[in-house]
Amino acid sequence: MDTRYVNLNSASCTDLFPGNTNTNFRVQLPNPIVTRGSRCALSEIAFSSDILNLPPDNFISLGNQSTVKDKVEIDITANQGLGAKIKDAFKPYGLLEYKDDRYMLTLPKNITFKCTDKITRIIGKVDESYSKGTHKIISFTPRREIFTMTNAELYTRLHTTPDMNLAVRFNEDGYKFIIDKGRTLEEVLGDFNIKFASVYNFRFKPLTLILSVKISEDLMKALGFKFSDDGKYVIDYNFTNSESITFLEAEVMVAKYSMPSINYNAEKQAFMIFRELLKEKKDICEPSINSDSARVKLIIRPNGLVKMSESLSLFLGFGGVTEFTSSTEAKTGICLNYRSNTLFVHCSIVSHSVVSNVYSKILRVIPLERRDSSSMIYKSFIDPQFFRVDRDTVENVHVSLRTELGEYLHLNDSSISTWVTLAFQNGYH
Repeated sequence: MDTRYVNLNSASCTDLFPGNTNTNFRVQLPNPIVTRGSRCALSEIAFSSDILNLPPDNFISLGNQSTVKDKVEIDITANQGLGAKIKDAFKPYGLLEYKDDRYMLTLPKNITFKCTDKITRIIGKVDESYSKGTHKIISFTPRREIFTMTNAELYTRLHTTPDMNLAVRFNEDGYKFIIDKGRTLEEVLGDFNIKFASVYNFRFKPLTLILSVKISEDLMKALGFKFSDDGKYVIDYNFTNSESITFLEAEVMVAKYSMPSINYNAEKQAFMIFRELLKEKKDICEPSINSDSARVKLIIRPNGLVKMSESLSLFLGFGGVTEFTSSTEAKTGICLNYRSNTLFVHCSIVSHSVVSNVYSKILRVIPLERRDSSSMIYKSFIDPQFFRVDRDTVENVHVSLRTELGEYLHLNDSSISTWVTLAFQNGYH
C-alpha cells in the first residue's frame, strides 16, 4: 500500500503562529493536501529529553500554627441579654456592634475566632471580610425576622398542632421535623426559665395566657424557632446550657521557597536540593530521607506548620497532601516522573478515538523511558497505528504533546525543537 510522509517541525511557521512551543505547535503546509478517505499515523517523533519534573509555580511555605488564646463560655439559658453577653465576649480582642440590620466585627489581623452553632445563629455567618490598616472588618449575614405572625395566629397554630408535636432537631440540611410527642411547649421553655402563667396544657390555654410568654429574639435565634410550611411548630432542642467563642492567634507563615524547575535525574539529587532549600528554617522543619526506601520525612517542630503545592507534594511522595502540622513520612519514595510517565501525541486532523473514559484525537500513546543522557528522545514505530483523517483537505496541522494528567509535556523552553513525521495511506494526493 502506498505510504506518503509529512514532516513537521515545531520551530516552523512562528511568524504565522507565534505561540508555538516545542510541545504545542501548528504548522502551515506549503500547499493544501487532499485527504479524502485517507488514514494517518505517527511514524516518528523526536523531542528534547530536558523534561522538567516540577512546574515553576511549585512552593513550600513554613510558619507557625494558629494557637488558642482564649475560650469564652456563654450561658444561653437566660432569656434576656444574650446579645450583650456575646458583645462582652469579643471586647478583649475587638469590637462587635450592630449596624444596618447586621453585626459588624473589628478584629486585629492576627486574631481569628470560632463560634459554636447557636452563637452563629444569633450573630449570623461571616458574609465578607476586608482589611483596614492593622485590623480586619468582618460583616455577618443580615438578621431576619423570626416570624411575623400576630399573637392570635400564634395561638391558633399552637392550638391546632396535632398531638402537640414539636420538631426538635436541626442539621446543616435545614430543619428536620423530628417529632417529640412527650413534651409540651411549656416543658421545653421551662428549661430556659420561661414560665407560662398556667400549668395547663397549652392546647387549652386561653389566649391571654399564651400572650404572657415573652421570648427574646436572641433566644429564639439560638433555639431555632420557626414555623414549617405544613404548620408544625419548630424548635431545635439539641442544646447545651452553654455555648462558646474560641479566639485564636492566626497562623503566621514566615518563609516561602520553590524547588528549581529542572530535570531531576536522581532521587538523591532532588532531596539534596530540597534539604538545602530549608536549611535556614530548621527551627520549624528539617527534612530527612530513608536511604533504603527514598522516602522523605518532614521533622516538624512543636507548633510548626508546613504547606506545599500539590505538585511538590506529589513529587516528594506525599500523595497530594499539602498541609502538615506534625512530623510526617512520605507515602512513597521521591517520584521523579510523577507527572510525565506517559506521552500522549494529539493531532488535529484525525478522528476521535476512545482514550480511557473520554474521546480524544490521539495519534499515539508512548511510555517515556529515560535510559541515557542524550539531549533528544527519538521514537520510530514499525507498527504504525492508523486513524481516519476527519477532513477532505488539510491546510495546516496542530500537534501537541501531553502527559497522563492532560498537561503539556513539561519540556525546558530551549532551542531544541520537536520533529514529528506523519504517515498517510489511501486517498493521499
